[in-house]
Amino acid sequence: MTRTLCPSSAASVARAALLDGSVTAGDHWVTLRGRIYDVAPALAVHAELAGFVDGAYSATTVAAAASAARDITPGFPSFSAACGRAATASVNLTCAVDGAAAAAHCHSLAGIATALDLLYVAQVTFDWTEVSAAADLTVVGDTVLNVSSYLTWRNAGGAAFLGETADSVITDHLAVDASRAAASLSIDARQCLIDMYAFGVLARATPGCIAADIVLYASLVIILAIVGVRFVLALLFTWVISKRLGHRPSQTRKKSNTDVTFPAGPPPAGPPPPEGATTPSAAALAAAEILAGGSTRGTLRRAIQQQLRTSTNNTPESSPPGTPPMPRHATAAIEDNARSLAVTSTPVPPQLGRTSSFDPASQLLHTAILVTCYSEGEASLRTTFDSLRSTAYSSRHKLLLVVCDGIVTGAGNPRNTPDTVLAMLHPDPRWPTNPEPVGYAAVGSGPMRQNRARVYVGTYRGGGGGGADNDDNADPRLPPLRTVVVVKCGTEAEAAAAATTPGAKPGNRGKRDSQVLVMGFFGRVQQSRVGTRLDYELARAVAIAGTSDSVSDGGCRDVVSGGSDGGAASAGRYELLLMVDADTRVDRESLARMVAAMAADARIMGLCGETRIANKTESWVSRIQVFEYYLSHHLTKAFESVFGVVTCLPGCFCMYRLKGRRLASSSTTAAVAHGAAEAGGPPDDDDDEWVPLLTNPDVVTTYSRADVRTLHQKNLLLLGEDRFLTTVMLREFPRRRLVFVPSAFCKTTVPAEFRVLLSQRRRWINSTVHNLLELVLLRQLCGAFCCSMQFVILLEIVGTVTLPAAIVFTFVLIVSAIVGPAVPVIPLLMLAAILGLPAVLILLTTRRVVYVYWMLVYLLALPIWNLVLPAYAFWHFDDFSWGQTRPVEGETAALARAGHSSGDDEKKPGGAAKGEGGSVAETPTAGHALDALRRWEEWDEEFWAAKKAAAAARLKEMEERGTGDLADMARG
Repeated sequence: MTRTLCPSSAASVARAALLDGSVTAGDHWVTLRGRIYDVAPALAVHAELAGFVDGAYSATTVAAAASAARDITPGFPSFSAACGRAATASVNLTCAVDGAAAAAHCHSLAGIATALDLLYVAQVTFDWTEVSAAADLTVVGDTVLNVSSYLTWRNAGGAAFLGETADSVITDHLAVDASRAAASLSIDARQCLIDMYAFGVLARATPGCIAADIVLYASLVIILAIVGVRFVLALLFTWVISKRLGHRPSQTRKKSNTDVTFPAGPPPAGPPPPEGATTPSAAALAAAEILAGGSTRGTLRRAIQQQLRTSTNNTPESSPPGTPPMPRHATAAIEDNARSLAVTSTPVPPQLGRTSSFDPASQLLHTAILVTCYSEGEASLRTTFDSLRSTAYSSRHKLLLVVCDGIVTGAGNPRNTPDTVLAMLHPDPRWPTNPEPVGYAAVGSGPMRQNRARVYVGTYRGGGGGGADNDDNADPRLPPLRTVVVVKCGTEAEAAAAATTPGAKPGNRGKRDSQVLVMGFFGRVQQSRVGTRLDYELARAVAIAGTSDSVSDGGCRDVVSGGSDGGAASAGRYELLLMVDADTRVDRESLARMVAAMAADARIMGLCGETRIANKTESWVSRIQVFEYYLSHHLTKAFESVFGVVTCLPGCFCMYRLKGRRLASSSTTAAVAHGAAEAGGPPDDDDDEWVPLLTNPDVVTTYSRADVRTLHQKNLLLLGEDRFLTTVMLREFPRRRLVFVPSAFCKTTVPAEFRVLLSQRRRWINSTVHNLLELVLLRQLCGAFCCSMQFVILLEIVGTVTLPAAIVFTFVLIVSAIVGPAVPVIPLLMLAAILGLPAVLILLTTRRVVYVYWMLVYLLALPIWNLVLPAYAFWHFDDFSWGQTRPVEGETAALARAGHSSGDDEKKPGGAAKGEGGSVAETPTAGHALDALRRWEEWDEEFWAAKKAAAAARLKEMEERGTGDLADMARG
C-alpha cells in the first residue's frame, strides 16, 4: 500500500546516499539536472562515451566515472525556449568538454530528451541540511538549484542575462529557500532557472506519502491495541472471571485442580430450617462428602445400611424371619437417590473466610443431553455414552436423547447406526419393542420435506462391546442413564429404494433437522402449543423414561405440568439442552459445572466448554491442530466471553437454555416479542415469568428455514449450522449472554488426514465469513465505534478474507528485513505482537512447557492455516457438501463428495437447494404422511381410546377361545 500511495519513495534516491555508498549505484548510473539515468543501453551505439567527474572531462571509462552516479550536467548546456523569452542580455554557453572530444560528447539537451526518458532511473533528492551547508545551492519551489556555473559566469564579468531582479534572487538566497523571492520573477524567468540549474528536488512527503504514513501508524495503533486488549482480557477471564463460572456447590477454594476439601470442624450454625423441611439423612450427608472429595464410597454404603437398619420398615425386629436381603439394584437405586438428595438438601459448608449464600437446590436443573448420530461405530458411541453416564450429576435430572440421522451404516461397521445404538440399551418393558413410525415435517423441500421416525425408550448401563445383554464391563456403582432414542427411518418410498440402492440413507436429513426436531418438541410442550403425533410420542417416552419400572404405562396428562415419580420430571420441566456429538468424550465434572454456570447467572442463555484433541499425535495433521484449538478457546472465546458474545458455540459440546426467567429490566413489549406470552413453566411459577429461548418460535423458524436461494443463505444453513444457531441466538436475544466455561471440557477426535482436514476447514471458513457478516450488522452488541464488538467482528472478517495475502506479505516482510537495504520496523512490530503474544499467553495460563512445542508446530504450519486452507475454501465458495468427514458403507466416490449432512440431501433433486419450501415452524404439516396438529388432551384421549380398544379386543379374543383362564386374562 505504501508503494502504491507513495510511488516517489521507490523512484527517488538521496544524494547523500549515493555519495556515501549506502545505496549502491549501478555500473553506468549518471546524473543529469537532478535525474539519474542508466546509460548502459547507450554504450553499444556510443562506445567512446567518456565520463565526467565534478564537471571536468576525464579519459576514464564510463563505468569508472558513473560508479557513484556522477553529474554530467556540464556536458549538456541548455538554453531553453523560456530562457530565450526571459533573457535581457546575451550569454555564451559552452560545453565543459573541450578539445577534440567536444563534438562527440557535447549534446543539446532538447535534442536527446526523448532518448533520456527511456534511460531514466530515479530522482535525486536533498534534505535541508545538505542545502544549508552548501554555498552554491538554493531552492525554488521544491527544486534544488546548483548555481555554481552562474556564480562563475558573474565573477568572470558576465552580465546578469535574466535581469538584476533574478540576479539578486540567486546571489542573496544561497543556502536558503528562494521561493518567496522568486515569486516576483516572471514565469519564464523562474522556468529558465529550473531548466538551466536543476540539481535535484527536496525530499518532501507527498500527500500520498502522508496518507500512507497515517494509515500505517493508525493500523499499528489499532492492531496493537486490539491484540493487546484481547490478550489482557483473555488473561483477566482466565485468572478472575472463569473462576466464578462452573463453581460447583461442594467446591471450595483449593490449592490444586483435584483436591477438594472442606474447612475443619462443624459448619457454623445457620438459621433454623423452615417448618416441614426434611432433615438430610446420613446417606445424603455421606454422598455430599463423596461429591466434595472428602470421603469414599464405603462411607456412603455404610450410611445406607445404617439407614436401612434404622428404618421402621426394614429393621430386623420388624422384618419377618426369612426376609431376603435387599437386591443389588435396589441398593444402587437408594444410593442414587441419596446422591441426588445430597446435592439438593445437604447444607454446603461456607468457603474459607467467607459466608456462603449458595442454594444447592438451585444447581439442579433438569437437563436433556442431545446426541446426534450419523455413521459412528459402536466404539465411538460407547465412548460418548459412558462419559455421559459417568458425569457427576444427578441421574434423575439428566436425560439422554439420541437422534439417529437415518438408517446409515458407517464404513467398516457391521450394522447400521440405529441398530448399534438400540443394541446398547436395555429396553423399557413398558414401551413397544418395534414402535410404529410416525411422520413429521423435516428440514427440506420437495420429497425431502416428509420423513418418519420411530421412538424408543430404555436405559444405558454401560459395558463393553457386548451390547445390552453383556454388561460385564459396566460400572455397577453408576446409576443407569435414562435414554430416549429417535430413529429417522425415512418415508416408505425411501425404505423401498434403500433395498436396491447401495449407499442409500433413508431418513437422513442432516444434523440441523435433528436439532430442529428436538427444539420444536420442547417448544411446543413447554409453551402449551398444539403438537404433532411425534411430539406426543416423544412426550410419552420422556415421561416413561423419568418414572420407575413399577409405574405402568400411561398417557401424557402431566406432560406440561410435570408429573413425576421420585423427582423425575416430564418434558415440561427441562430447562437446559446439552448438545454433544457422537464421537465426543465428556469429562466427569463438565455437566455439573455447565449447569452451575447456568444456575448462577440467569442472563446466560448458552455456553460451551473447552474442546480438546484426543488424537494429538496420530499424524502431522492432528499435531498442527492442537495449538489452534487452544488459541480458539483460551484467546478468542475467552476474550468474547468477557462481553458475553461468544460468536460460535461448537455443536460437539455446548449447552443452551431451553427456557429462562425473564430479565428483570426487560419491557413487556420486548418480552412479548421474544415469546413470553406463550412461555410455559413448571408448577408454582407464574407462566409470565418464563420466556422461551432456544425454543423461541422465531429461533426455530429461522433455524429451520429450507428455502435457501442465495450463496449467503446456503453457506449459513448448509455448512455451519452450529455457528448459525449461535448467530440466531445473539440476534434474537442481544441482552443475554453466551459464555465459555474453561473448567468444563471434552475430548474429540480431529481429522488425521489432510484431505479430511481440507474438507472440514472449507466448511468452517466459509460459514465463518458469512456468519460474521450477519453479526457485524447487529447494532445491539456492546461498545461504540472502534471500541465495540462490531468493530472487532469487522476486523475478524477482514482478517479472515485477507489470510492468503497476509501470509504472503509476511514472508516478503521477513525476506525484506533480512536482505533489504532498510528494516521495516513497524510491520515487524505488528508481526511480533501477533505471533509472540500467544507464547506469553501459554506461559501465563497453562504453565505447561509442552504447549510451547505445540506452538512451534503451529507456526511451522502457518502456510497451511493462512494460505492453503483459506485459498481452497474461497475457491470452493459454492461447494455445500460435507466431503469425506464421515464415510458411509457402500457410498460411491461421487456420493461421498456430495456429503451427508445439511448440504447433501438438499442438493438432490427436489432438495432445499432448489429454493422451494419454507421452514418447519411455518408449515408443520405437509402431505399425507404427516399428522395434523392437535392439543395434548386430544392426543391423550386418542391414546387411551386405543388402549381400551386393544384391551377389549384382547378380552373378546379370549372369550371366543373360551379359556376363562384368569392368568391369561391378567397377562393379556
